[in-house]
Amino acid sequence: MNDPKTLIFADLHLGTASIHDADAIVSWTRRVIQKHKPQRVVFDGDTFELILPMEHDLSIGVEPSIHRIISAWQALFYYHRESDLSEIIFLRGEHDAEVAVLDDTIQRYFPHQKIITGESWHDATSNSLVVHGHQFDYNRIFWDGNVKISCIDGLTFAINKFLSQTSKIEQQIRNAVAVGKFSYWYAYGELPRFISAVERLFGADSDIYLRECARVLRDGDLDRWLAEQSSVLTHVCGRMAKIAALHPRLLLQLYDTFYRLLDLHVKWKMRNVLIGRPYKDQPEDLNVSGGVRNLITGHFHEPRAWHWEGRSVYNIGCPKLSVAGTVGDELHVFRDLDFVLLDGAHVTFHHERIPSTIPLSEFGL
Repeated sequence: MNDPKTLIFADLHLGTASIHDADAIVSWTRRVIQKHKPQRVVFDGDTFELILPMEHDLSIGVEPSIHRIISAWQALFYYHRESDLSEIIFLRGEHDAEVAVLDDTIQRYFPHQKIITGESWHDATSNSLVVHGHQFDYNRIFWDGNVKISCIDGLTFAINKFLSQTSKIEQQIRNAVAVGKFSYWYAYGELPRFISAVERLFGADSDIYLRECARVLRDGDLDRWLAEQSSVLTHVCGRMAKIAALHPRLLLQLYDTFYRLLDLHVKWKMRNVLIGRPYKDQPEDLNVSGGVRNLITGHFHEPRAWHWEGRSVYNIGCPKLSVAGTVGDELHVFRDLDFVLLDGAHVTFHHERIPSTIPLSEFGL
């Protein structure tokens, strides 16, 4: 019997606000499934957007949020439910990591398929490890018992405070998102361009964001998080960030430098997992004896593939509309329609970027 084909998607960030994305994402996933006819689909983390308040109402609780999201995206889930798929795997990312009710809730919507949830999934035939990828990031979450050690919550609050600093600005942004002219998402390393676009289009004050980020970097969360890190490079960047936080405007000026340096450490950690070499702050669930041939991730919103001594890393991008910034009198946006196909021992990475521009005159500028 042939091994089942497996399609891997990542970072759908399905919420209840950016429903204008539905037609594009649903039609794309249908085309891919109809063309490749997989027996299994893996949603590689951040499938459900349960962190960003701009995407859904945080106050209603986790399980009601899941029900609302699935209802809002019923065309996508109905297609998977009625397809020939025999198995659907949901891996947890940091935006849906604490969904304690995920297993039972999801299974009720897919009575015909076997549903698996977890932190990672390994395909023995191709020797591929699939994991969301936040475990490698500079901002990964550590746990001390039931205590979360991370800066994610504070930095998420900072971006939300920036986007909703006044009711007028929030409504303008929500209106632009609702008609597909703007997005809450941006590519890896593109935060400064996103902040600048929000300032220019909606009159937001970036100092509000920077002051909140500076507060997060100066308080004890960053120190507790750095104490968990074994990388000298991460410690150096962390200390530099604390110094820069004394002058918040420096944070955006140094952003690209920090990200490029920290990306070197991300690749170092990924390489260690590929070859099976443990390191001090490695998550226990990623200890793979002997290493793996392929590592497949999402999280970074940056499609890329790189290879090292016969082993490969494939990073899947985010299919949602993303902001690349303003250039001249235009807003530049794009979609990354990416997936990985496992066909026996054969692994292929499929990438398509669809860029577009929106005249600033449509924003009244």
